[in-house]
Amino acid sequence: MEINMENIPVVVARRPERYPPLTANHRRQRLNWARKYVVWNIEDWARCLFTDKSKFVLFRQDGRLRVWIRPGERYSENCMTSRTSFGGSSILIWGGTCLGDSTELITYRNVSVTT
Repeated sequence: MEINMENIPVVVARRPERYPPLTANHRRQRLNWARKYVVWNIEDWARCLFTDKSKFVLFRQDGRLRVWIRPGERYSENCMTSRTSFGGSSILIWGGTCLGDSTELITYRNVSVTT
């Protein structure tokens, strides 16, 4: 049995957009930052600590649930889910790294990420 791929509908998995694209001002600020630090050498960068954080929400209430959607099915009942006003508990992990070293991972429970 041959399958004609032209008859298979286009289906995509998507999650909601959460952040707007970079504005012209954001791009300009990033370029200015890069130009300021392009002349730094390894000793300069060795004095920097780079940090990051990640939030993990339990019970999948952070909008990351994905569904398979065909064109025109956006509001179909099987492509929607109810939402609650409280998403359950969350864990935030924070850590940092620098040249040849790193911080311990620090865990916070039930906090919001503001910046």
